[in-house]
Amino acid sequence: MKAAGLRPELDIRPEKLGLKIREAHMQRIPYTAILGKNEAANGTLTLRLKDGANTQPLTVDEVIAKMKEEVTTFSLVNLLK
Repeated sequence: MKAAGLRPELDIRPEKLGLKIREAHMQRIPYTAILGKNEAANGTLTLRLKDGANTQPLTVDEVIAKMKEEVTTFSLVNLLK
């Protein structure tokens, strides 16, 4: 993700996943990528959006493409204001 120009942060604290998700939501982090047992086994990530909705599991390449599209769209919207 860093190579794609994104700014990922990794939370490797020994806390429960639910706590980490809740804290990210409280901090209004736009996307939280969840990598649990199922995702690790399948080579996918599940994105949790800031509104609390979860996406279907996506490959890392799909996640990067979605985030780059979001950055581009956001940048264009701000330029047009």
